[in-house]
Amino acid sequence: MIATGTSRPVAIMQGLLPEIATPTVEWLLYMIENNVRDATLVGLLTGTGIGFLFDLYFKSINYPAAGLVVAVLIVLVISLELLSTHIQRSLT
Repeated sequence: MIATGTSRPVAIMQGLLPEIATPTVEWLLYMIENNVRDATLVGLLTGTGIGFLFDLYFKSINYPAAGLVVAVLIVLVISLELLSTHIQRSLT
């Protein structure tokens, strides 16, 4: 684009940003989904994070609450995946 006479800011805004927008958003959503999964595992192992609630309810034999935590985590991961797919389709 610079070879055709556009300025550097226009070349960045019109040429570079559209090319990196989709992979950047996909990576960001993937990392959020990964962090939710990791926080759950860390909570189970160390007693902090999202998994702490599951561990607390499971060890206190409150299975309905532990099941609810698992269900919320499943819904959260699936919704993040669907959001990622929707954004990926809209950007391409």
